[in-house]
Amino acid sequence: MKAERNNYKGFTIIELMVVVALSSFLLLGVIQIFSANSQNYRFSTAFARMQDNGRIALEEIARDIRMAGYIGCASRQQIAINSVANNFPPNVTSQQHITGFDSGTGFNPAGQIINDTRGTALNVCDAVRGNTASCRVSDILQIIRSAETIGVTTNDMANSGSVVTVSANDMAAYFPAAGVGGTPPLQEDLMLITDCQRADLFRASAVTPTNITPNTNLQTDYPADSFLMPLVGATYFIATDGRDRDNDGVADPVATLYRMGISDAGILPQAVPIARGVEALEFSYGEDTQGDQYADVYRNTAAAVTDFTRVVSIRVAILLKSENDFITDTPAVVTFLGNNIGGGDQRLRLQFFTTVGLRNRVP
Repeated sequence: MKAERNNYKGFTIIELMVVVALSSFLLLGVIQIFSANSQNYRFSTAFARMQDNGRIALEEIARDIRMAGYIGCASRQQIAINSVANNFPPNVTSQQHITGFDSGTGFNPAGQIINDTRGTALNVCDAVRGNTASCRVSDILQIIRSAETIGVTTNDMANSGSVVTVSANDMAAYFPAAGVGGTPPLQEDLMLITDCQRADLFRASAVTPTNITPNTNLQTDYPADSFLMPLVGATYFIATDGRDRDNDGVADPVATLYRMGISDAGILPQAVPIARGVEALEFSYGEDTQGDQYADVYRNTAAAVTDFTRVVSIRVAILLKSENDFITDTPAVVTFLGNNIGGGDQRLRLQFFTTVGLRNRVP
């Protein structure tokens, strides 16, 4: 009987080793491509988010700086505001229309607890775990101005203590809305009135769809076509929010730019986060020393400003860092206004700068 011939064939060990080697190289290339694409995506996402945060931060700060001390009049003359408001209103002298504090020192009122939108207390420029550098370098800028919605009085006041009348449309357009005992940012009972020669700050004791009653007599009975508007303000600073983002019971502090209103009746309003990841915030103050309405010198600290009523422009410098680590390939030190920041992590950092003029102090 003839034996059957075995026709089965297979791979030799050498062939298998070649296939495994080629597959390993191919898999390694795929992994490298995936890793590179993933890192590029992380970088692009972080960069885009930081660009948005930087743009929002500069726009918010610039808008308030531009309006500092503005009370509706076209003239650049700084009109003294006569305050007759009761219950401890904010200081509205020209010195307080725009003022700054260095590294969190001198902030007024001192000792007050500042809360974020969730009611959590913030430590303004204190050394906090994970955010020590940013808190040490934070400046504070405080601004007082009128609201952007301005009403025009429709009648002459009967006397200095009578009601102030505006149209129903102007009253409805106020933001914040005029209201007795109003709570910012949605309502406000502090009102400014001016005929662009004089100005009074009073507290609304009664509000109707067209009338607002001052809490006491003003310095004059204002004529028709005077301007009436709510008083608003802003305080900018950076701090950590102390939130637990991954719900592990441990706070994950992230440096954040905050905006807060003005202190009224001895109460500080809640601080509202504007942009996350703001690691450093610096203001330089352009002071008009020659009386020509142009900045002759820029003071790098608020303490160096000789007279805040002569500050006509402000330079704003912001350093943002990515919220996530390991965005860059290696740790990098960033020189921000002469200070070296970073180097202990692989976060992406971007710098933003702008110069803003005060609209009622510059030509």
